[in-house]
Amino acid sequence: MKAVFITLITLICCGYGHAQSLESISGEVVDQDGNPLFGNAILLSPGDSSVLTGVPFFEGHFELLDVNRTEVLLKLNSLTFQDTVISIKYRGQSDVSLGVITVRESLRQLDEVTITAKSPLIVENADGSVAVKVANTTLATSTSVEEILGKSPGVVVSENSAVSVFGKGEAVIFLNGIRVDNERLSGLSPSMIESIEIISNPGPRYDAEGNAVINIITKQQVDEGAKGTVKNYFSHSGFGGYQNRTDIDYQYSMGRWALNSNAAYLQGEHRHVLETTRIRDTESEYFSSDLKTDRLFDLDGEYNYGLGGQYNFGKDHYLSVQYTGAYELLGGEQWSDNRINYTDTGIYKSVLHYDEQSTQDNISSNYFIAFDTTGSNLFIRYAVCQLQPSI
Repeated sequence: MKAVFITLITLICCGYGHAQSLESISGEVVDQDGNPLFGNAILLSPGDSSVLTGVPFFEGHFELLDVNRTEVLLKLNSLTFQDTVISIKYRGQSDVSLGVITVRESLRQLDEVTITAKSPLIVENADGSVAVKVANTTLATSTSVEEILGKSPGVVVSENSAVSVFGKGEAVIFLNGIRVDNERLSGLSPSMIESIEIISNPGPRYDAEGNAVINIITKQQVDEGAKGTVKNYFSHSGFGGYQNRTDIDYQYSMGRWALNSNAAYLQGEHRHVLETTRIRDTESEYFSSDLKTDRLFDLDGEYNYGLGGQYNFGKDHYLSVQYTGAYELLGGEQWSDNRINYTDTGIYKSVLHYDEQSTQDNISSNYFIAFDTTGSNLFIRYAVCQLQPSI
């Protein structure tokens, strides 16, 4: 997807009452005909383009509060227009209004498509959830599910494919109402998807543990038969070492029955380096501290596994049982080098060896039946969770 870059120079406005940083950023996003659009307004760090915060917008207007930065990158993205990046610097004005921002339409087009009726691409429901229509739209030609999610309202996909919802943290992924691992997304073709539900405040129907939910609904014919995949990922860096991950999943569905299973294994190394400098330079006393902590992780084994099934009595009537488990062995060392200057100079070093082991088992059973089309339903859930950490 082609990105459009715009550099914004704000007017210099002197005022003693303003803080010396950007406090809020607002604007109106429209197409070339002046129609308001929907999408995401995301603030990025200029240094490494990491995500700072963001908000979705549905009628063109957006406002980002509590920026507290002197310089940011504003990224506007959507399923309907090209990515637009604006560089904003503090120049004496804390509250920046960008006015009307005209963006270019998406380059993705479909040939030989006959439109007999126009339905909205995005539907915002009364409960705050958002439904993204994929089937029979240009989104079906996307390169991956991650591409669709990364441009959906309120959703951010990181470089390591972690999916998050603004204000809710990392989201829990469901496929046709059944919880799955995020790795399943890479093996799912956009052409197989009917729609995507983004639920910021899921009810008890979902085992979300307070997180947001993204439920991917596939076309009915995709669910028939058996499908299995085996994937292996290997990476190496001079700084962090190597990591080797294997993912296996298998699904079978026929008629009213749907079965699923998955297993993942991760082994390798990881590394965190933290350097902290503290200085107190006053006339009465001087103090400085330089601390470097280097933690070397040994991933002796990280296992994730699951097995479940669902019986569909009808379209909105089902009974499901799901088991998920995890087992982790983590070892390594932590090196600490602390230099303190006060009246004398002191150097303190320490080495910490550690071994960690934890297991987690979850069993859940759901029963759901809808009584009518107005939303009246009965949902019963039974869940057991067992966590056994040890160090």
